[in-house]
Amino acid sequence: MPFVSIVVPTRNRPDFVRCALQSILNQTFADFEVIVVDNHTGTPCRAAFDSVADERFRYVVPERPLSMCDNWEFGCRQATGDYVAVVIDKTVLRRTALEVLHTLAGTFSADLVSWRADAFRPRHFRDAFGPGTCYPWPEAMRAPQLFDPHQELARRFRMDVRRGTEGDRYFWGKICFGAFRRDLLDRIAAAAGRVFFPLTPDYTSMLAALALAKTPVDAGQSCLIQNITQISTGWNVAHRPDQSLSFLLDNDPSGAILNELPIPGLYTAVHNIVAHDYVTSQRRLGSHFPHVQLDNANLALRAAEDLQDVEWTELQVREQQHALLRQFLARATTSEAADLERDVQRYAAAAKRARARQRIRSALQRVPLGEAVLHLPRGRIVDLLTGGTAASNAIRVSSVIAAANA
Repeated sequence: MPFVSIVVPTRNRPDFVRCALQSILNQTFADFEVIVVDNHTGTPCRAAFDSVADERFRYVVPERPLSMCDNWEFGCRQATGDYVAVVIDKTVLRRTALEVLHTLAGTFSADLVSWRADAFRPRHFRDAFGPGTCYPWPEAMRAPQLFDPHQELARRFRMDVRRGTEGDRYFWGKICFGAFRRDLLDRIAAAAGRVFFPLTPDYTSMLAALALAKTPVDAGQSCLIQNITQISTGWNVAHRPDQSLSFLLDNDPSGAILNELPIPGLYTAVHNIVAHDYVTSQRRLGSHFPHVQLDNANLALRAAEDLQDVEWTELQVREQQHALLRQFLARATTSEAADLERDVQRYAAAAKRARARQRIRSALQRVPLGEAVLHLPRGRIVDLLTGGTAASNAIRVSSVIAAANA
């Protein structure tokens, strides 16, 4: 039995799989198994798998194409290790990731380990394997620590900050940014019937893990690099209305899911989709879940922020989605509605500035390595690229694998 099983769920992205597997093969810790679950619909990754695999690697194909949740479930049921990690195909592990996991498992008897992720932005969004820029996590490495999972659940239900802006805590509890011990997986399955549920398997499994974990550990460092591209499900759901609607209907072809969202019908707001998983997970786990309550006022604000980021192609859809949000806001108290409207206007101004930075960022990414981008003043380049929030030691590298091995 290996120490850790690494499940790599994928669909129609063989080149991404090759990079992910190469990063696992480069690990400094060798007691692992890899299960690639090729959930393809016409573009298998078998050739990419064969080009990298060794005797610790297994390749499995479901009998029929599965939903994302079912595919993750299917893959994790193949795992035999003491710990189980999910490595999404567009991510790569840093060379010492599994060594860090092994150390923390022994030091803390951890049933859940979470780590940060750095970002790799390829020069061209659809070329995740050529040159690009690696952005290390902006906060300094710190000592590993236990954290309170129920306190983290309460924070998430408050929705008082945007998803992805909460620092390290964004990663806490996610099996794709760390690993679960076997007994935690078993306890989740016993309480809920399985580990991964719609709509988003990384969130539903996270909520269950935070509800049931006894010794969750924050590694205090980055062990993963994410490819930031426009072919990811998350990016498309956040920016493209047709993709977000398709994502929901893939999980429920009847369309009933649209009216089950906390803000009914508002399918273009990522926070509304995530909030759906919050409340359904709470109901599903019942007495195993701590008593927390979703803050609807903050949800409305987060949804309004989301709508600012959508790339609208149909004016009718835009108006319909904004109308649904206004209807939800109208049900708030007068004072809440006024506060929310003021916050929405403030965010709209900030979003306009962010879009200007994005245009500059896109232009800079088209500059060849070693040219003008490296001659900009150090502080200014970071501000242009990140809005002043990322570390100033962003580096240009030849590939995401080179960044992982740095």
